[in-house]
Amino acid sequence: MEIPSENQLPESSERWKAAIGYISVLCFIPYFFAGNRSFVLWHGKQGLTLFLAELAGGILIWILDGTLGRIPFLGILVVGLVQLVILLVSLALAVLGFMRAISGEQLSLPWLGRFAEDLPDPPVSLG
Repeated sequence: MEIPSENQLPESSERWKAAIGYISVLCFIPYFFAGNRSFVLWHGKQGLTLFLAELAGGILIWILDGTLGRIPFLGILVVGLVQLVILLVSLALAVLGFMRAISGEQLSLPWLGRFAEDLPDPPVSLG
């Protein structure tokens, strides 16, 4: 998307509402309560996409733990490394999105941003 100039920045309250969408399940707050604020909804969709990716990563870890994790040493090592990678990538993307929202930017998250564009707007905006 674009980086707004200083006079085009959204209000501070909108930026904070958008930023909390990158904190796990709090992604539903900007998604459903954005109202007519497109900046907040855009970040809400990005945060929801990140949350869904985190859920998929959790399911992957659960499956790996139930299968490969039963192999002594090697299985535990592989599952531990996958957990670490998923945790670090999720944390890095959440911090990146949070910082971009606070600064008023609308830049898509790496790897996940294109999926956020496919998410529909909420059926009813509660905000």
